[in-house]
Amino acid sequence: MPRQNFVGIVVSQGKMQKTIKVRVQQGEFNKLINKRLLGRKDYLVHDEGEICREGDMVRIEATRPLSRHKSFAVADILKNKGQQYAQFQRDAKTIVAQEEAAKTREFLEKRGEYNSNVVNKSGMINDMLFLDKVSSNPEASAEDLQKQSDLMKKYNLSSWPTTKMFDLDVQVLRAQIQKVQEQVEQHDENNSKVSDKVSEILGDEGKLTAIFEKLGRGNPDKLKANVRKNLVRKYVINELGL
Repeated sequence: MPRQNFVGIVVSQGKMQKTIKVRVQQGEFNKLINKRLLGRKDYLVHDEGEICREGDMVRIEATRPLSRHKSFAVADILKNKGQQYAQFQRDAKTIVAQEEAAKTREFLEKRGEYNSNVVNKSGMINDMLFLDKVSSNPEASAEDLQKQSDLMKKYNLSSWPTTKMFDLDVQVLRAQIQKVQEQVEQHDENNSKVSDKVSEILGDEGKLTAIFEKLGRGNPDKLKANVRKNLVRKYVINELGL
């Protein structure tokens, strides 16, 4: 006589020795509605090798009663998704540790680079302060004057105090401001053109219907007002090439 077989998913393991809980989806006839419905039933199943994990798809087979509530045993593991997940959980700690170590190294490298830049900038500031100090001291020593000369060669300075490092080309700055102002004015003008054109189209039902037919959007009355306006605005922008 063939043994009763079911296929189900392991939903619990490890709470009892050599015992897992398997959830099986079965068809049950409902007399109230006279139809067969899918239902779920949990079985306590014997797992001799304790190799099943939560998430595994297994085939269970009826056996002699092993306890009051356990009369099935694992016959086959069809899909070991639960074991793969358990392996992932074991590997996750190592992966996370490696990622954290890589991020730490990257942070330390960036901090070292930043500190190096700060030191270089601080050195330049100190050099400028030294030049200012020597130039304002008529009794500076020969050693300080020599260092002053070396620093001026280093920074390609012909005299001190100098305005070379802080001068702004006013004409260039004025031209840039004028260019930005023209761009803003052009943008405002384009917006005004688009708004006027959109209002004109929305107020003319014939034009609006023709545009929507051209766009393949059907009857504009079926769309909300804000949607109609956005579609017309996109159409106008494309037509004007803005």
